[in-house]
Order: sequence, then C-alpha cells, then structure tokens
Amino acid sequence: MGPIFTRASGWLFRSMKSPAFQFYPADYTSSQRVRLLTLEEEGAYINLLCSCWLHGSIPADPAMAARLVGKGCSATLATTVLTMFTPSSQAGRLVHERLERERLKQSDWREKSASGGRKSAELRKGASTTVQPPLASGINQKATLQSSVSSLQSSSTSLAPTHTAPVPVAAGDEAPAADCPFPPEVARQQSARELEAESVWALYPKKKGKKEAMREVLNAIRTEGIERIRERVKAYADAVSQWSQDDRKYVPDPVRWFKRGNYDDDPKEWQRNAIPDSEKSEYNKDNAW
Repeated sequence: MGPIFTRASGWLFRSMKSPAFQFYPADYTSSQRVRLLTLEEEGAYINLLCSCWLHGSIPADPAMAARLVGKGCSATLATTVLTMFTPSSQAGRLVHERLERERLKQSDWREKSASGGRKSAELRKGASTTVQPPLASGINQKATLQSSVSSLQSSSTSLAPTHTAPVPVAAGDEAPAADCPFPPEVARQQSARELEAESVWALYPKKKGKKEAMREVLNAIRTEGIERIRERVKAYADAVSQWSQDDRKYVPDPVRWFKRGNYDDDPKEWQRNAIPDSEKSEYNKDNAW
C-alpha cells in the first residue's frame, strides 16, 4: 500500500491497510454537528467517513463526492456533508480530523507491538545461543556427567534459590549481590507504587484509557505524594457524584485531568450542578465526529 497523508504527522507509511477504526457511539451521538444533519445527510456522511478511512482522503469537489456516495446523492447534499471534513495538503482532497487521530492511535499501537516483539525475539535468540561447551577430548563422558551431577547435588544447599516474585528481606539477611538484576527492595517498591496507582484509578469517576492514565497517575504520586493525590481524587469524585446524569458525561478523561494537574484546582469549582458552556465546548471539540 502506498503512503497515507495525515494532517497531524505528515506522511505515514504502513505495510498494510487497517480494515477498521474505533467508533465511539457516545461521542458520535452527542456530537452537535451530527445531530444537526438530516437523516439523508447523515447517511451520506457515514458513507464518506468509510471512504475517507479506506483511501486516506476524499474528493473536495461536491459532484465527485456525490458520485462516490452514490444512491442518488446530489451535489447539493454533498456540499453540506463536506463541511464536516477539512482540507488535506493534497490539492482537491479532504481529510477528517477524528479519523486522523484514530489512525495515529493505531500507528502508535502497531509500533509499540512491533518493538515489543523485536525485543522478545532478541531475548529468546540470546537465550538459545547459550550452549554447553564441548567436553575435552579423551575424557570419559559418562564419568564426567556423573561427577557433574554429584557436584551439583552437594552444592545445592549452599546456593540461594531464584525467585520470580519479590521476597521481603529480613533484618540481618545478607544483601543481594551487586549484579542482581532485580533486588528485592526495588521490586517491592515498584509493586507498592502500582498498588497506589490502582487505588487512585479506582476512585476517579471516569474509566477510560487506563494504560496511559496510569502513567500520569504515577507521575502525580511522585510529585505530590499518594496521600494528597488520593484525598483530592476522592474529593473530586464526591463532587461529581452530586452532578446531574447529563452533566457527568463532561467529566474529563483521566489522562487529561491528571496531566493538567486538575487535582490542584479549588474544590469549590467542583461543587456545581451544571457544567459551564466553555467546558462543554471543549468537550465537544475534542470528541467531535
């Protein structure tokens, strides 16, 4: 497949065409732009969204767009629907901003997956190349093997067992070797941080994008401390619980809330029954179809 142009990242080369994109019904049905379309216009819009995803862009000419939709679509109807798209750097072509963000998400996921696969393959390859050196010529192999087994059995009691899980170090125990890749203390600290982040995630009133959100939660804990973060998130969640059901859909995604440091906001700003129009506009812009 040839290169696909995206407004956000320029030319994006992909080895294969992605057959699908994430479609969020809540975002789509709550989009003011979509709700203002007639039933016929919305049908043409969905048709052009699919074409834009498959081909990277659609023609900006209403007559050509109408022919692409087919089913009796007129150039007048296509003119209205094309206002939902934005100009591409390619002359005479249009792209869709939300679809471009979905493309970037898929590209990032594929790159991370490929990188993880390469690292895993390198580790497996490194392990498979570790071989036992050949026995010296002239040595009785059976006698050598028996001697090796006896030596291992006699020394097994003096060797420390290998643990795959963190093990507490009691007072007076010998410290791990300097070249130990995962000292018990470090493993225990990492586990504790993850548990703290999970406890904060459980309190936040909107569950979306957990993997990315957990990174922001951990950053906030390192900066502010777990007690303060947990206290502020709980206060925010308590405030949101008093909002109307309609207003709760404007709760920010946890990634944005933690990244912007909204836990430092004045709690009085959280005690309200309605969301300001400015926040609704920001929500609609970020989630618009």
